[in-house]
Amino acid sequence: MKKAIYTLSFLAALSLSSCEKYLDVEPRASVSDDKTIFDNASAQTALTGAYAAVASGGYYGTTFQSIGYLNGDNIAWTGSQSQVQEFINHNVSADNSTISAAWSAIYIAINRSNHVIEKVPLVSDPLLTQANKDKIVGQAYFIRALAYFDLARTWGSVPIITKPTETAADNSGIAKSTQQQVYAQSLSDLEKAELLLTETTDRYRATRKTVWALKARYYLYNRDWVNAELYATKLIADNSNYRLLKPYGTFFQGDARGTAESVFEIFYSAAELNNHRGQWQPQQNGGTRQWAPNDALVALINNPIIGGNRSVLIAKDNQNRWYGNFYYRSPATDPSFVIRIAEL
Repeated sequence: MKKAIYTLSFLAALSLSSCEKYLDVEPRASVSDDKTIFDNASAQTALTGAYAAVASGGYYGTTFQSIGYLNGDNIAWTGSQSQVQEFINHNVSADNSTISAAWSAIYIAINRSNHVIEKVPLVSDPLLTQANKDKIVGQAYFIRALAYFDLARTWGSVPIITKPTETAADNSGIAKSTQQQVYAQSLSDLEKAELLLTETTDRYRATRKTVWALKARYYLYNRDWVNAELYATKLIADNSNYRLLKPYGTFFQGDARGTAESVFEIFYSAAELNNHRGQWQPQQNGGTRQWAPNDALVALINNPIIGGNRSVLIAKDNQNRWYGNFYYRSPATDPSFVIRIAEL
């Protein structure tokens, strides 16, 4: 009997010891930044993660962009998803899953940027020079500026979060700011990014020129025509790096990427697909054709007087139905164009 008691006591002590060790393990979903951003390589990886959030399916991969055109009058919806039908009917519910996906994706981009902005300046690593820190943090400010700009123009009043969320309790209960306050946060981040980044040309990573392009769009949305023209002209005048390509389809056809018409685009690969393609392409091309150009848009595009040679944007499938052919690459490696010189 004594032997049994001793055995149970030993097992209980062992269990308690194991439990204490288990409780001391940091949750995998909540790892402190001193373990994730601690040198040059991890700082670069954290920045890549922020860009990946922008490229995600919920943000510029598919969902966020689709919110805009599904609400318009140029798209015929051919699918069966009820949450998409709400956009077509112009009666979107508060719990719409498409809205939730876009909202979450944008705040993930913000949170990852917040981690970079707060933690990278504190890292001590000979390889992470001040110039490298400025470049990394400047890009994070740009990503956060883009995110708040998109939130302001889409939702108006939203919560502004500028500190990293490391635990479930962090940043809880933050009230919504006004649309103008959200826009002001975006501009503030752009101002910081402009100071930290250099005036170089890069179509996949933010530079000072990319900041100017987003500033032009920011001022346009805020009806500051003078500054909108000022910052747009900075890039338009840089004709050796930014210009319209002719004919129209040159900038995206023939697997074109990073052309002179692109200011900022998102790169996709066979390992990281742009799922936007599947929504437009028909089944014969491996898509689902969830939405398509409607008759009014087809008529405009096919009219050479109005649409010029933009008819390359559409095609007919084997059932004689029109489909959008802007995202055409197989596998789905089409870039996502965030800013083009044609839009400035």
